[in-house]
Amino acid sequence: MIKFRLGYLVIIAAIYVSCSKSGENIDVSQQWTVDYNGNLINGPNDSQWSPKEFSSRELNLFSSLDTAKMTGTVKSDSVFTNTASKNCIFPNPFKTSASFVFNFSSGFNGLLEFKFVIVDDHLNIIDKGAFKIQGTSYPNIPGNPSTSGLVTLTPNVSSGKYRIYITLSSEASQHFYKTWGNIEKN
Repeated sequence: MIKFRLGYLVIIAAIYVSCSKSGENIDVSQQWTVDYNGNLINGPNDSQWSPKEFSSRELNLFSSLDTAKMTGTVKSDSVFTNTASKNCIFPNPFKTSASFVFNFSSGFNGLLEFKFVIVDDHLNIIDKGAFKIQGTSYPNIPGNPSTSGLVTLTPNVSSGKYRIYITLSSEASQHFYKTWGNIEKN
């Protein structure tokens, strides 16, 4: 009788463990340290915050956000990255809120859909959201730059290290810009 119960408990525990783990771990330990002005202080020499192609598993993280209304959104010709800090979150680490600024092709004026998903080291979704951001050009400035202005997040996460996946989308082009980076909340 004891062997039967012990065997039964082992099977249940094995099923529970296999169902509660995603089976894939990601490394969230390497953080870029970025100040409140968006300047990179230090960080690993890696591809965080660079434009990326996401795997199907990474894109599936956005499936519940893909119902966002895209009416009136447009795709920019390009999203530029700053070579010093790229399009990274700042500050990092952060206490309550952190921000992004995106630069678009010269003269771009339009609405885009910003989507984010924050995951732990097992790719479990911790927080997510979607909202529209406005790209605005400045014709009186040489080169006619276009920017999103400050895009601020207040992630609903406890202190720790995570990864944030980000996409920009439009009515005509879902997830046309994709990137990720490791973040830390103090």
